Amino acid sequence: MVDDAIVIGESVYTEVGKHGHSVENVIRGAHKVAMPATFGVLTTMAAFLPLILIDTNFSPFFHSIAVVVTCCLVFSLIESKWILPAHLAHTPIKPIDPETANVIQRFQLRFKNGLDDVIINRYKPLLQKALQHRYNTMALFIGMLIVSIGLMAGSLVKVEVFPSVPSDFLQGTLTMVDGTSPKHRNTVLKKIEQAIYDLNAEHAKEQGESFIGHSMVYTSGANSGGFFVELTKPDEREISSYEIEKRWRESVGDIPGVKDLRLFSGSNISGGADLEFQLVGDNIAEIDAAALLLQQKLSEYDGVVDIRNSFNRGSQEIKLQIKPEAEAFGVSLADLGKQVRQAFYGEEAQRIQRGKDEIKVMVRYPQSQRMSIADLENMWIRNAAGDEVPFYQVADFTIGDGFSSITRVNRKRSITVSADINNPQLESRKIVKEVNEDILPGLLAEFPSVRSGDEGASQEEADFMRQMGYSSLGALLLIYC
Repeated sequence: MVDDAIVIGESVYTEVGKHGHSVENVIRGAHKVAMPATFGVLTTMAAFLPLILIDTNFSPFFHSIAVVVTCCLVFSLIESKWILPAHLAHTPIKPIDPETANVIQRFQLRFKNGLDDVIINRYKPLLQKALQHRYNTMALFIGMLIVSIGLMAGSLVKVEVFPSVPSDFLQGTLTMVDGTSPKHRNTVLKKIEQAIYDLNAEHAKEQGESFIGHSMVYTSGANSGGFFVELTKPDEREISSYEIEKRWRESVGDIPGVKDLRLFSGSNISGGADLEFQLVGDNIAEIDAAALLLQQKLSEYDGVVDIRNSFNRGSQEIKLQIKPEAEAFGVSLADLGKQVRQAFYGEEAQRIQRGKDEIKVMVRYPQSQRMSIADLENMWIRNAAGDEVPFYQVADFTIGDGFSSITRVNRKRSITVSADINNPQLESRKIVKEVNEDILPGLLAEFPSVRSGDEGASQEEADFMRQMGYSSLGALLLIYC
């Protein structure tokens, strides 16, 4: 932000030092470097402006950076070319006299002399040699660039596009299997909450410090809930939020009836899980089996935690099928479903306004006649002519698992396998590459109808890197064309 002001200020200082302080000398010093300083700022603006073209879920973050930096550079350009020279022209620049200088001025003088010595006797000769052997200098820096790229490609240097940033808060979400009673859900929530307080008490006994500030437990719907734990400030505790999260997870362990339990102490700007893989196909049984196998493979990585999938198995349901002979009785599947619903759920017969409330009057079988499967088998179905036939003559039924939600991608059933990383040594990009190259080919060969793709942070990172490549090309075009 202040590079152009520093360049102009140094040029003015040099000119004033040679020819004395005057308005003309200040203007001459500013003019000498005005052009390169201006283009230096413009090239920086050109490097940031293409960030506006990035279109991802977190693009507002980069849009804000590009707009703010560009505006600051514009103001810096105006200040360094118009305002700064005026200030320097009316500010007396006098050399420091060592005889009359005070303590601060003597320190400034020693610092200036030392810096001048480095510039004249060390930096300037090195720069002249580098320019004389420009091809060797260029080869040296190209070699350093290649080594840097090799360190990242070989995973010797960890690269995370969306790193998880430690937070002063621990958060958790709990989802029980469908059909779980709220009472059991609340019991599990209390158990998980007690686990963090037991850890806090144990830590306080060993280290003499508490890491919990405040905590909150909440419920969501019939079978979900969550946690929110505020930690003490990092300078007030020796243990990190990642370590607390790890111990909390180990203390909770596996709880029967829990479909999804996620604990996390950090967040990234993508907002999704660290690892997400999407499996799609037409056969939901094969997709489910493939997802479970993929979860098992991911669990073999030390530090990959909270492995889950998006498949929601509902409670058991009765599935009706119409018999071929039902056509002879004039009964269709729509007639069958409608009458079974009317019998067991009810049909709205009337609405009554009672004050501000509206009351629905539902007509259905008495409770004693809708309590068992036998009541379904014993009911009678009416055809279009008004005749009644026994249920068992026109329909069959089976009992199977239902679905609380169904996800489709391009008209195909989809399950997303997600996981988080709590090991600082693990690199999500490397795990995604290993899974795509070593695990998924064998898994897809075992389940031919299943296809795969990246999701969440994995997909966001791939999209971001692709768009950053385009933005970099745009920046180079703006800078050099």
